[in-house]
Amino acid sequence: MRKELGKLLDATIREAMRREMPYFEPWKDATGGRTMYQFQPAPGLRLFIYFQKDPKRDEFTVEIGWSEHDRWPADYMPGMPRDISELRVSRSPPENGEFRARLSKFWELPHKDSWWEIVPNHARWESQRALRQIQPDSTGDNPEPPREITLDQARARISPLVDDAIAKLKQFAVPFFEEVTLQHGAVWRT
Repeated sequence: MRKELGKLLDATIREAMRREMPYFEPWKDATGGRTMYQFQPAPGLRLFIYFQKDPKRDEFTVEIGWSEHDRWPADYMPGMPRDISELRVSRSPPENGEFRARLSKFWELPHKDSWWEIVPNHARWESQRALRQIQPDSTGDNPEPPREITLDQARARISPLVDDAIAKLKQFAVPFFEEVTLQHGAVWRT
């Protein structure tokens, strides 16, 4: 991600998290420029939100995780946070008291990896177009190719994208975190 957009993204996330999810605080142990937040609802349980910037493209994704070991569960691949019975997909179990997942796995199919695109990704559009030629989309949706946008237009896209990510965190991650907290014998209190 371009440095200028990354700085604006971080500031926008910081303000949105302070406003919408103030019980999550910046994670002091985040390294490598990671934008990470944590909340400890009970002793021995720490919940995480990680806003992951793509190093090459102007886009970000969100991962959530929890740990009984007071650290981001970086040692494990992101798992599946839910069951999808019609696809025979089961929720991934925690590993050694830790779990992490991409936020988009709460609503996307297991093989999809959604990112919030600050600048539309032409390569992704081309690969999706090629896939639609092999396997047509059941909705009949045939989106137009993304248009080039200016840096000012990219800046203007950041706040609505962050707002969407925060809304999805509240819709999907918070109930998941509440469930994990209950499984650890505690009550979710914010």
